Amino acid sequence: MGKILITEKQLQVLTNLIINEQDNDGKDEYGYTEEEWTQAIDAHPYLKQFLKKLSDFSKKVWANTQKRYLKKGLTLEGAEKYYILQQFQNKLEKSKNPKKLYRRIKHINIRGKNMPVEKTENIVVEPTLDSCPTLQFDIQGIGDKGYDPFVNNSFKLGKGLTDDIQVMIDDIKGLQENYDNKLEVKVLEFDVKTSASRIRNGEQYEGKSFAKLSADRANNVVTTITNALKNIGVEVPSATIDTKGKNGDGSSGPHPRKPYNMVTDSGNTQKIDNKQDRSAYGAPHATDAEYDEYKYCIVKIVITGRVEGTEDEGEVLKKEEEIENVQDWKLTFGYKKRPTIKWPDWRISFKKKYKNPRRKKITSKMLTKCPRWGRKKNISNF
Repeated sequence: MGKILITEKQLQVLTNLIINEQDNDGKDEYGYTEEEWTQAIDAHPYLKQFLKKLSDFSKKVWANTQKRYLKKGLTLEGAEKYYILQQFQNKLEKSKNPKKLYRRIKHINIRGKNMPVEKTENIVVEPTLDSCPTLQFDIQGIGDKGYDPFVNNSFKLGKGLTDDIQVMIDDIKGLQENYDNKLEVKVLEFDVKTSASRIRNGEQYEGKSFAKLSADRANNVVTTITNALKNIGVEVPSATIDTKGKNGDGSSGPHPRKPYNMVTDSGNTQKIDNKQDRSAYGAPHATDAEYDEYKYCIVKIVITGRVEGTEDEGEVLKKEEEIENVQDWKLTFGYKKRPTIKWPDWRISFKKKYKNPRRKKITSKMLTKCPRWGRKKNISNF
C-alpha cells in the first residue's frame, strides 16, 4: 500500500481502537477487528463525497454484492475499504483546488483483481562438518568396586571419572593431530546425567537435599569437560543436564537398611524421616557397596569436524512452493468533459460578376524592333 494521510479525527479514532484492544480474537493482520474498521470508515471525513460519486457497478463492489467479483473471491474487507478511502482523500488533497476537482469527477470506479504471489521456501539441512567422521563418546561413570565417579558427600570428581574424561580429551587431540592440527572440531551433542544414592548426605552436604548434591555434581562435570575441550580448540555448546535420578528427586535406588536413618527432601534441604515406608523405592540392600551403582554420572558427547578452508554450505533437501492470491484494489476516475466554444466560419467568398469570354483569344504582336534591345518581342495577353 502507498503512503496514507490521515486527519486528526481519524487519528483519534484509530488511537481509541488501539487503546480499547482486549484480545486478539477476530483481529486481522493489522491488529483490528472488522467492527473496529467499520467505526474508522464511518468516521472518515470523505466517506459521503466518495459514495456520492461511485458508479453503479462500484456501489455493488463496495457492498460486496457484485456477482462477478464474488465468483472470483474478491471481497472488500474493512482494511481494503479504508485504504480505498485514503486513495480518494489523497487524490483530492494533493490537488491545488480540491473542490474544483471534485466537481469535475463524473464517477469513481473501484477495480480489484487477484495477484498470484509465489512463495518458495527452501528446507536446508544444517551444514555438517563432515571432513572427518562423526564420533560419539559415552562415559558410563557408574559407581562400582574400584571405580568412584564422585567423592562421597561431595561434588568433586572421583579418580575413575577424571581418568575417563582425560581419555576422551586425548582421543580428540589425537584426531586433530591426524589432520596436522588443521581440523576444526565441533560438539554436536553434550548430555550429562547424574544421581546420588539414598543414603543420607553427610559432611559438607549434611542437611542438603539429594537434588542439590546431584545438580552440583552435574555442573562440575560440565565445567570440567567444557574447559578441557575449549583448551584444545573445540567448539562446545551448552550441555543438556538431567539431575533427577531414577527416583525423580536427585536420587536413585532404595532407602538405606536399618539402622540407617531415612530422609525426605524439601527444596535444597534434607531432614530425617523414619516414618515413611522403607521399601517405597525397593527392598533395601544388605551392604553399603551395593548402593554405589546409584551414584553415577553418564556423559554422551558427539563431535564432528572439518579441515580449515573446506566449505560446507549445507544441502537443500526440498523446496516448498505456495501460490497465494493477494487482492489488489485501485480507483479510476471518470471526468466530465470541459465545455468547448465553436467559432463560426468567417470565410467570405466574392464571385466575379463579369468576365470577358473572349479575353483568352485576344493576342497582340510588336512588329517593330525594340530600339533598346534590337530584337522583336511578341506581346500576348496585352
